[in-house]
Amino acid sequence: MARRLALVVAVAVATLTLAGCKKPANEQDTLLQEAREAGDAVPAGNTPATAAPVASLHQVPDEPAVVEPPPATFAGNYQGPISCQGCAGGTATLTLNVDGSYTVKRSGSNPGSTGNWTSEEGGKRLRLDPIRKEDGSQLWAVSTKDTLTRLDDDGTPLARNATPDVLTRAH
Repeated sequence: MARRLALVVAVAVATLTLAGCKKPANEQDTLLQEAREAGDAVPAGNTPATAAPVASLHQVPDEPAVVEPPPATFAGNYQGPISCQGCAGGTATLTLNVDGSYTVKRSGSNPGSTGNWTSEEGGKRLRLDPIRKEDGSQLWAVSTKDTLTRLDDDGTPLARNATPDVLTRAH
C-alpha cells in the first residue's frame, strides 16, 4: 500500500511540474514567457492569444520603389530660352535622345553643350550632366509631358524676378 501511495504521489508531482512548465506554442509565446520569468513588465492584454506577432514588433515599413519612366517618354526636341553666362539670350533647342545623351544648341555666340541626361524622382525631373564639367549640371522639372521648367541646383524653382526658363516640346 505504501508503494502504491508513493507512486500516486510521484505521478501527481510529475503532472503538476509538467503543467507548470508548459511549452510555448510559438516564438512569440517564448518571448513573452522569457520576459515574465525575467521579471519584465508585460503590457496588459499581451497574452499568447492577443499579443502582436513577433514580425510586426521589428517590422520596418518598406519604401515603395521609385520607378523611372523609360527614356522614350522624354526623348525629343524642346525649344525655349535657356539662360547661361555669356549668352545673349535667344532660343535654344534641347534634344533628349533615347540612349540617354543630350545636346543643347543655342543661337548666338555660345554653341551649347552635350552630355547625358537621367530622369529622377519617378520622372518628376530631369538632370542634364554635361561632358564639360565647367558647364555645370542642370535640373529641369517635368511640368507636363511637353513642358520642362528650369530648377536651381537644389531642385527648387529658380529664384529670379525674370521669367523662368521654360522649354516646350517641338512637334
